[in-house]
Amino acid sequence: TPYSGVVCTGDTDTFELTVAEEGTVSLDVTFGHLQADINLEVTNANGDVVAAANSETDNEHAEWGAVPGIYSITLSSQNITEDFVNYTLLANVSDCEEDAFEPNDTPDRAHPISNSTVEGVRCSGDDDFFSINLEQGDLLNVSISSTGGSLELALVDSTGAIIQDGTSNGTTNTLDTTALTTGTYYLRVTSISEDRITYSLTS
Repeated sequence: TPYSGVVCTGDTDTFELTVAEEGTVSLDVTFGHLQADINLEVTNANGDVVAAANSETDNEHAEWGAVPGIYSITLSSQNITEDFVNYTLLANVSDCEEDAFEPNDTPDRAHPISNSTVEGVRCSGDDDFFSINLEQGDLLNVSISSTGGSLELALVDSTGAIIQDGTSNGTTNTLDTTALTTGTYYLRVTSISEDRITYSLTS
């Protein structure tokens, strides 16, 4: 159940989260960055930081592979432009074991790749993003093969807007394109399946 809270200048809110079984825990804090900058940090029972998020955009997202235990969630605020700012905190625990590239669920958290093959895992509701730097005129050839379900592959910009969709053929998806401008491009791996899907992505 989402928790609705309020932060003021210099305010710190702390929560306790009990994880009963091993799995992936994701935290999402929803707020407006123009009104405040809210940072997120998670520590385990030993005081070790296991996850953190401090981007300069709206909302924060963090996730980690958790073992059973008690975790402390701290929200700290700064640069508040109003008397107070509302936020929503949502925690989700999944038994889907994710890959080592997490958290790469948005373009700004994309894992960089270049002429390589990565072995990834896509869990339900969790898109994966990879970044690749291209020069104008470079040819980009990407293929992805999956086990456990079909995946969708797309080239997107930094906002997540689709530049080009891949071509699907069962459990294989390919994408071929030419860079129109020099810059960083992003590959999004997604699926409508609720199953755990493993995949190999080659660029």
